[in-house]
Amino acid sequence: MIGLVLPAVLFAAVYFPTLTKLSTALVSPYAKADVLKRLFAATIDGVPVIAAGLLYWNAGSTGALVIGALYLLVKDGIRGQSLGKLWCSLVVINL
Repeated sequence: MIGLVLPAVLFAAVYFPTLTKLSTALVSPYAKADVLKRLFAATIDGVPVIAAGLLYWNAGSTGALVIGALYLLVKDGIRGQSLGKLWCSLVVINL
């Protein structure tokens, strides 16, 4: 019984705040970025991570793996732009 109740309670606790935040994003005064530009920016952002993974796979360099992981964690935290977003002239806007 608890296996069914606990997920239902967690869903109810998370659903309303999430819905409120999403509805705010839907009525944003800012235009949404083009999907192809966003996809291209994500591809550019993936290049350093894949390079770090390949460097770790081939040379066993844990430093490269740590740098790749740190890039994933902080890529949009500096001025709302990662390398891919900078290249494609995109920026993250906090509503």
